Formats: sequence, C-alpha cells, structure tokens
Amino acid sequence: MALKRFELKVEHIALIRNLVWDDKLIILFQKEIEFSNRTVSPFGGQDIIEDMGLILFGNLVPNNFDPMSDEVFVYDDSQVIQMKKLFEEIPTALDIVLLNGDFEFGHYKTKWNVRNWVKYTPK
Repeated sequence: MALKRFELKVEHIALIRNLVWDDKLIILFQKEIEFSNRTVSPFGGQDIIEDMGLILFGNLVPNNFDPMSDEVFVYDDSQVIQMKKLFEEIPTALDIVLLNGDFEFGHYKTKWNVRNWVKYTPK
C-alpha cells in the first residue's frame, strides 16, 4: 500500500499558531488561491505575503522597517516560493497535530487511505 510522508517543521507550527479562525480561513483552504500580496490573509492582516514573511522571517526584516507604514517589505522569490509551499502544507500539518494531539516536529507517514499519522525516523 502506498504511503504518504510529511515532515512537520517549526515553520508549520509558527503559521498554525498565527491562524485567525474564521470563515475566510476555510474558504482559502478549499480553493486554489492566487498567492500574492492581494490575497486576503488568514493570519489577521490584509497581505498574506507580508503576514507570513513577518511570522517566518521576522528577524530578516530591517531594523528601520515600520510595519504600521504603507511601505511593503519585499521578499525574494525563494522566500515567496517557500511561503507558498508552507501555506499549501498547513492542512496536512494541522491534520497531524490534531490527530496526534502533539506539536512534535519530525517525519510522519500514513497509508494513503487512512488518517493515522505515525512519527518515524527516515533511513
């Protein structure tokens, strides 16, 4: 039987902790979103890239950056690609956390047809 594998990372938990639970969040996960600055953010702000950037790369933001200004911090393409991948993985990360009742980082696997994520050590 085919296995699904997933690595639960610190970044997944940081994003999960900052989710704002409302009807917009469910809609965002139910459809393919255009991942851009114009996307409504499930993290409380109005700009998904800015919100995720501050959560994930907050320490990379210049000291003189004022989050209350209209100025938008620009993240490079590799950071945006990483943000998009992490955002797409949030439902699986949530599934693992909720089913296991744990925030333990690492590698998990389950059978393709069963929601029973088990932690394992990759070879």
